[in-house]
Amino acid sequence: MKYQSFDLLYDEELDQDILGNPITEGKVLDTILGRFTPWTANEIKLLGREMTTANRKVLTRATRNLLEKADRIQDDGSCYTIEQILDLGIRWRLLYVKGYRL
Repeated sequence: MKYQSFDLLYDEELDQDILGNPITEGKVLDTILGRFTPWTANEIKLLGREMTTANRKVLTRATRNLLEKADRIQDDGSCYTIEQILDLGIRWRLLYVKGYRL
């Protein structure tokens, strides 16, 4: 299996605009190793094509505490929002991420 590096990003609130909305900036929390995993035929049948075309799965060994602090994950230029973290035993985590370039 070939793994690649991902940056975990979190939003740091810098200020508020005139309407009281937060102005945030993405900061790098940490760099982890992971890989994109394919959707199975059963997952496509259960979740539907709308889910599987807009979302991806990332398999990683990063700790759950670290992943819960992050808002987004970024690879070589594509940024994905972390939708769900699923524990696969003690060592592995599966992230369901939503991307906008898919």
